[in-house]
Amino acid sequence: MRTFLVKTLFYIVGLTIISLGVTLTIKADLGAGAWDAMNVGLTEIIGFSVGNWVIIIGSILIGTNALIARERPDILAVVTILVIGKMIDFWLITGLAPFSFTGFLTQFIFLILGIVVIAIGVSLYLQPNYSLNPIDGWWHYRNGLAYRLLSQKRSRKDLL
Repeated sequence: MRTFLVKTLFYIVGLTIISLGVTLTIKADLGAGAWDAMNVGLTEIIGFSVGNWVIIIGSILIGTNALIARERPDILAVVTILVIGKMIDFWLITGLAPFSFTGFLTQFIFLILGIVVIAIGVSLYLQPNYSLNPIDGWWHYRNGLAYRLLSQKRSRKDLL
């Protein structure tokens, strides 16, 4: 039971740290990861919060991952997107709202800090081996599908 609690703590703390790092990269306003930039863009164009877009896009990816893998949807991935989405909203709306990063050097420092914080969060959340973030799962399944298709093509070519 103690092991489960420690693993769960690593998982939740890691996701919270990832969301802080993502928020730092967004607030630095020098660029963000592709998925984060998409969520910010959707917020600016359509509305909703960045965290809500993380949850919406994550839900779509959970369904897509299940279709690609021909498996049931990863229900624990729902916890992942809910924690990350809600914590990004917390950091953007409450935690870091009073801070604005102005000046290129300050923005650059917070961009790099955000990237480092994301790396620390990822290393923590992957330790328990619970569930991949839907984006990570999508890349995992996508690469596996590409490998299977390529292997089938090679097999057919070898028969000729």
